[in-house]
Amino acid sequence: MKTSTIALIAGASLFAAVSAFASPDKGKDHMDMDMDKMVESHFAEVDADGDGSVTEAEFLAYKMAKAKEKFAKMAGDDGVFTLEEAKAAHAAKMEEHKEKMKEHKGKMKDHGEHEMKGHDKE
Repeated sequence: MKTSTIALIAGASLFAAVSAFASPDKGKDHMDMDMDKMVESHFAEVDADGDGSVTEAEFLAYKMAKAKEKFAKMAGDDGVFTLEEAKAAHAAKMEEHKEKMKEHKGKMKDHGEHEMKGHDKE
């Protein structure tokens, strides 16, 4: 059940990322182009055989490798993680996200393009 839930969530996130390929480059600013490059890079990571398409096996292998990395990071040397370790890992991830949002917000202000609605509160 957990594996299928993880696969479903991962599938939705990849679908969202891949859907960026569907839109043409016309009218895109450089922030959109940076996003395209990021999606292309991520897609190339998942497309293990480099044939331009991602199979279910490639996708699941990629997600499993990422899940194993995350587990190893949380579990440490003992091979298990406690609720406290899970909370600490979550807090660290949230702090990392907050820093990335500050960086992104700064870039957006530098370009005067728009405000980060919902991310203005610190």
